[in-house]
Amino acid sequence: GEVNIALGKYSQAKTLLEESLAVHLDAGNYIGQASVLSRLGRVARLQNKYEQGVKLYAESLQLALKLDRRATIAWCLVGLAELAALHNQPKRAARLLGTAEAMPELYISLWPDDRLELEQASEAIHTQLNEADFKTEYEAGKQMTLDEAVAYALKEL
Repeated sequence: GEVNIALGKYSQAKTLLEESLAVHLDAGNYIGQASVLSRLGRVARLQNKYEQGVKLYAESLQLALKLDRRATIAWCLVGLAELAALHNQPKRAARLLGTAEAMPELYISLWPDDRLELEQASEAIHTQLNEADFKTEYEAGKQMTLDEAVAYALKEL
């Protein structure tokens, strides 16, 4: 029922995003590529495809860093935090969430769905950690510079 509908929609979204990525690649539109790669990472995460999601977010993150697209960087960090939580790495997830939420660009043009995703990410990580550990890692993430945050996000991938 509902799960099959959702899976069908994810595969449809993936197909459309891959078509969009091809257009951006042909046009040499790197900003578009970074954005679409991040969205493909989100679809992979929603399908519980850990390896694929990590690869897509990492690719998007590296491109966004070169282009200084901070909103894309922030959302890649959120996505990687969610994947870390899924992969039973709650401390890493809390730190990545802290780095993302410290970036003001995360909150630019925040849609209701985006706000919900942030809340769900935080809740998912909170369920795996006690409050003290969560706070320690989250605060450590908030203190990182952008370069440190990206290096941490790409480490051990």
